[in-house]
Amino acid sequence: MLKSNKSVWGIIFCSGFVLLFFHMTFAQEEFQQGFATIELITEPENAQVFINQIPRGTTPVKIDSLEQGIYEMRLELGGYISFNEKINVSPGDNKKLVIKLQNATGFLKVISWPGNASVILNNDTIGYTPFTNPLNSGPYNVTFFN
Repeated sequence: MLKSNKSVWGIIFCSGFVLLFFHMTFAQEEFQQGFATIELITEPENAQVFINQIPRGTTPVKIDSLEQGIYEMRLELGGYISFNEKINVSPGDNKKLVIKLQNATGFLKVISWPGNASVILNNDTIGYTPFTNPLNSGPYNVTFFN
C-alpha cells in the first residue's frame, strides 16, 4: 500500500530557451522499498553508534536508507563494554534493537612490603594487603598505608 506521493517538477534550460518541462510522481514507499531501517535503543542511553566504523549518532537513533547487506555495528559508552555485532538487512526491513550494555569491570590488586597495609578506596577502608577485589570501571581514589 502506498503511503504518500512525491512530485517533482522541473524545467531544463539551455541558452535561455526552455528545452523540456517535466513532471514526475512516484510513491514514497516504493522509493524506499529497496532500503532497510534500523532503530537502536540502548540501556543506558547515549551510546555512540558506529556502522561499518562510520559514526551514525548516539542512542536512541534511527538509521534509514541502509542497502541490503551485512553491516558491522559497534556501540560504545564510557564505563561499559563495547558491543559488537553483525547485522544482516534486506530491502524493506524495519528492525528495532534494544541492547542492554554490560558494565566494564576490572580488578584492584594491591601488594605491599611490609604486608597488612590498609587499602582505602574513596576514603573508605576496604581491606588490607595483599588485596584483590573486582571493581566497575571508573575513577577511584586509592591510598594505602601501614
